[in-house]
Amino acid sequence: MRRSAALLAVACLFLGAGCGKEEEKKQDGDSKTAAAAPAGAPASATASAPDQAAPAAAAAAPAGDAAVDPASLAQKVGVEPGPIEPDANEGAAAVVSKADGKVEVRRVGTETWEETKADAQLYPGDQIRAADGGMVTVTLVDETSVEVAEQSAIAIGSREATEDPASSASVLYGVARFSVAERAPGEGPFMVFAPGAVVATKGTIYTVGAAASGVTRVGVEN
Repeated sequence: MRRSAALLAVACLFLGAGCGKEEEKKQDGDSKTAAAAPAGAPASATASAPDQAAPAAAAAAPAGDAAVDPASLAQKVGVEPGPIEPDANEGAAAVVSKADGKVEVRRVGTETWEETKADAQLYPGDQIRAADGGMVTVTLVDETSVEVAEQSAIAIGSREATEDPASSASVLYGVARFSVAERAPGEGPFMVFAPGAVVATKGTIYTVGAAASGVTRVGVEN
């Protein structure tokens, strides 16, 4: 009986030592895995890191930008770059009736400004500006007159912009004074477009000022 008890005790000691060694091996393996992984990351994340890095690297690689050939692009679109030529039977939307100092026009479809003088014809989309010390007066086909002050610019609108055909203009920046002619039968109101404002009038004289901040002011004279 005593011998059985002693054998049982010895067996427990051996088993306990074996279990302790296995536990130490397991802890050593876990600590090595944790040391290899980044701080704060679970050990299982290290196995999936290579798989995740591949698609991430592929997404980070920028795609090469193909060079654009202007000639092939123009052939694809069907329009050559440059100013838009009006139809032969299309009349001008406005004319420069007076130009003092340096006055420039930018034709629709172009990016450059060219100096212009009195009697120059303007078409929808054309922009005209007066430089420092200059001033220009534009007369539209409905006999509305626009006086553009120095350091100011306007754009000529299309008569087809509204349901009832009517001349129109945009104040791009600066100050412009409009003397709107009386409306003809079936003619819509004269439209002025400015940053944050649209002015529709009939037979009115007023000034529109557009600041660089986007604020538009309208002063009615008559």
